[in-house]
Amino acid sequence: MPRVTVAEPARTQAVTRTVYEPNTPLPAVLISYHIPADRAADIPALSLLKAILSEGESSRLYESVVYRDQLAQSADAMIDSKQSTGNLVVYAIMAGGKSVDAGEAALKREIARLRDAPVTPAELAEAKNEILTASIIARETAEGKASTLASSVIVDGDPRAADRQLAAIAQVTAADIQRIARTYLADAQSATIRYLPLDAKPAATRVATIDVAPSVHVADLKAPANVEIVTPAAEGQRVLAPAPGTPISPTLPQPISTQLANGMRLITVERHDLPIVTAYLVTGGGAATDPANQAGVSSLAAELLTKGTRTRTATQIAREIEGLGGSIGSDAGGDGASVDVTVKADQLAPALSILADVAMHPAFAPDEIERARTQQVDAVSLALKNPAQLAALVADRAVLGTSAYGAPVGGTPISLKAITRADITAAYARSFSPDQATLIMVGDVTAAQAKTLADAQFGPWKKTGAATTPGMPIDYPAPRVIVVDMPDAGQAGVVVTRPAIARTDPRYYSLAVANTVLGGGFSSRLNQEIRIKRGLAYGAGSTLDAGKTQGTIAARTQTKNPTATEVVSLIATELAGMGKAPVSPGELETRKAVLVGNFGRGIETTSGVAGILGSYVQNGVSVDELQQFTAKVGAVDSASVQTAAAALLDPKKASIVVVGDARQFAPSLRQAYPQTELIPEAALKLDTAALK
Repeated sequence: MPRVTVAEPARTQAVTRTVYEPNTPLPAVLISYHIPADRAADIPALSLLKAILSEGESSRLYESVVYRDQLAQSADAMIDSKQSTGNLVVYAIMAGGKSVDAGEAALKREIARLRDAPVTPAELAEAKNEILTASIIARETAEGKASTLASSVIVDGDPRAADRQLAAIAQVTAADIQRIARTYLADAQSATIRYLPLDAKPAATRVATIDVAPSVHVADLKAPANVEIVTPAAEGQRVLAPAPGTPISPTLPQPISTQLANGMRLITVERHDLPIVTAYLVTGGGAATDPANQAGVSSLAAELLTKGTRTRTATQIAREIEGLGGSIGSDAGGDGASVDVTVKADQLAPALSILADVAMHPAFAPDEIERARTQQVDAVSLALKNPAQLAALVADRAVLGTSAYGAPVGGTPISLKAITRADITAAYARSFSPDQATLIMVGDVTAAQAKTLADAQFGPWKKTGAATTPGMPIDYPAPRVIVVDMPDAGQAGVVVTRPAIARTDPRYYSLAVANTVLGGGFSSRLNQEIRIKRGLAYGAGSTLDAGKTQGTIAARTQTKNPTATEVVSLIATELAGMGKAPVSPGELETRKAVLVGNFGRGIETTSGVAGILGSYVQNGVSVDELQQFTAKVGAVDSASVQTAAAALLDPKKASIVVVGDARQFAPSLRQAYPQTELIPEAALKLDTAALK
């Protein structure tokens, strides 16, 4: 095809556009600037400028716009460099009650700082470390290596371009960054987009139009005279793809387990191909132990771990860990909590010291609690305006009822606002104690080195005396059909979900294969029926969530409002069909290959191995399963898939949730399901199992 070779003209006058959309919980603002082609000499300096602006919680955007001034729920920057003109973009999703005017001014203030004064030596060193660590992480996987090479070849015309840019980044100075900020980030070169809720639109607003320059000509696409047009041969005459080669037996990671004197477990997986290590501390407890009126308290406690200790402030934690080129994160799930860090191997010791400090000595300072609470309420508010996300939250409540698993892990605006510091410290105590904690180290570290480091950092940790309440069997409520009316929603979120099994159930692998046949990947039955054959959604799939004491299986998609009922019917048909007939040998082997392939991609990275082992620990599964996974999937046969599907995929025991513009689908859904409940969006209460 003829290539477009027209160069985009330089922007010499600032441009601003305002977009108004319904169901917009938080306004946003974005500013973009043109940058040169990826092979240009200034790209390394621009990469560092972007990292200084937005990489991690010690970045300028996070420290000023999100953390200090609390103007934004999140703020970030990105570089989109191409063969020709690209873009550097900065944006902010505003915090509740904050205006885009304030956000735009804050973003432009940070851009002006880069133009007006050189960055500090510490910022420059940190950004270089972060980029180097990120490049090593990107090359852990086959896909990452291929993507790096492909980008270098296609965009830069040189397979060594990525390495060359890394070398150039090491030579960039603070003066270089100030120079390119002045060159490319002038106010007159900016294009600003403001994203606002529809009800903020003035009544007399003129509709913006895009003018097409007179120089633009439209013509039918014709191949140049020197291009040969090839018609493919008939299907039966084509050369077949080569047959698969002999399967390769993978070298699977070998976990080595030991225990510290205080009862903390240590698991090490040695991988010495790249100089990188992930340290991952997992605990029991989690959202399953949240009191009925405190949904989100474990999540809030986990979030606050990295926001200050007895000896370090939140800013110091971020600057120290990011100065090592790493990043630290903390989280809580249904059955536990975690803290993790990934760094170059030569920085493991100081990074582990910081990880131990945040895990063992959180301060839970009142001002940090209020900051985290506000950010979490804003994050939840965003989710509640997304039809697909809201449908998933409502579905969990419908299936898991009054159980703590049924409440949103991240909480609700009501529950979050009522949580006290005492509630947070109690949630921390339920999860963080050495006797129910496991430290997992994966990467360029030996088991002996890991033990020495763990003893030094976690040896002094003493048992708190708090115990995690054992998981109780869940009294699953009767299935429900629920419509949440979100007027003017652009699409409908559809979830069909039902109880499943715990991770340790012997039927797990049969059900996992059944789920992959049903909704795992592009060629799954749900995606074939809903997207490929009928074009009713961009994608459709299913997930099996098997936890420590319970599990759910959910089929989900997003579709146009008028087709929501049809999609529900298609999902129910596919669920029922799984138990009525055996899976063919060809489909079975293909879908098992998908499951094994996904596992293989997961164990390519240090963080992936650590994450899989962490889930095993939290769900009571032996870590030896890491080496048994592929064999157990391979042993699943068609009969066991059908048996598991008949018992655990029957749609008659499933709850159905549709979130969208109810007037376009509720009447037809009620014809199919007369028991349908309709809940107005404003009346929905995720804090109770009744949902209203």
